[in-house]
Amino acid sequence: FLADRYFAGYVENKDNAEKSLLFKESADENSLSREQLQKILIDDDTEKTVTTDTPIKLEEGYELAIKSIDVDGNKVSIELTKDGSVVDRKVISPSKDGATMADKTYYFKNPAVGDQKNLITIAAHFKNAFRGSDQNLATIDGLWQISCEATDVKADTQYDKMTITVVDRVAGTLT
Repeated sequence: FLADRYFAGYVENKDNAEKSLLFKESADENSLSREQLQKILIDDDTEKTVTTDTPIKLEEGYELAIKSIDVDGNKVSIELTKDGSVVDRKVISPSKDGATMADKTYYFKNPAVGDQKNLITIAAHFKNAFRGSDQNLATIDGLWQISCEATDVKADTQYDKMTITVVDRVAGTLT
């Protein structure tokens, strides 16, 4: 949309429920049903090593930090800040035996994104975590962020020379 990548909604994977985590956990998972889109800010599957001393800088003033890792490396305490203020804390378990997608994924449900409620706007998939004698570290192999700002795509909305005429929420298309 407008020559950039935009998000229209999470899709349920009926064949693999584990891959539907962000769909399942978002209260309002379909942005187009609210006649809005969000710009995709980060969609990266490059492996990154993160330590307790180096938070990951995200877009729109967010930072994701590892606060602590338990002795076994099974529980990782994570903190999300926006402009220096804590907005979320969660514990995940990426290195436990038989860890599921939910165990390995940190996600943040934004309370309000335009007309949507509790849409996941930030997610990080942790491959593993390790507590060392002098440093704690984890590997992230998937990072996702969409904008907290909604872009209106209602019918008759005009963007320069383009006018949206039809929003098909079911098909997921704009004309």
